[in-house]
Parts: sequence; structure tokens; C-alpha cells
Amino acid sequence: MKNHHLVDALVIPQKAVFSNQSLTSVYVVGADNTVQPRAITLGDRVGSSFVVLDGLKEGETVIVDGLQKVRPGVTVVPEKAGSGSKAATPEKAKAS
Repeated sequence: MKNHHLVDALVIPQKAVFSNQSLTSVYVVGADNTVQPRAITLGDRVGSSFVVLDGLKEGETVIVDGLQKVRPGVTVVPEKAGSGSKAATPEKAKAS
């Protein structure tokens, strides 16, 4: 059953999500710009994004592009989502 009242839900781009041995994850950039995998629980798809039910907090930086190049523990320089970006922060879903 789909929830059409997504108030305060976080959404991330579908291309930021990867699966590994039945675990759904994203790469998060920590305060020291170090990459770490993070297990997440996904909800409904919203366009080309997913609702995140658990595992991320608002304001955390998630790697969107270049997933094949990053590894846990690597230091990166995040770029904001938008023009040619490689990282994004989860966004609040719009209530519908």
C-alpha cells in the first residue's frame, strides 16, 4: 500500500543506491570527507528517487555519481548536487 502523505520523508536519487548481498546501501561522506557505506531501508519510489525509511538523516552527504570509483575509507571532495555533481543530501519529500 502506497503512502501518499509523505511528510518529513527523505528522498535520494535512485542512482545513489546499490545492493550488495541482500543489503541496500549508499555511500555517505563523513565530516572528515571520508567515504563510508551505510545500510538503508527504502520505501516507495518517487519519480527517479526513493524514499528512505531508515539509515540516513537530513543533511548527510550521499554520493550520487562515480560509485564505481569510490571505496570505503577514501577521502573525497564532495560537490553539491546540480550541474555535474557527484554528491547530494537527502531532500524532504513534498507532501501530496
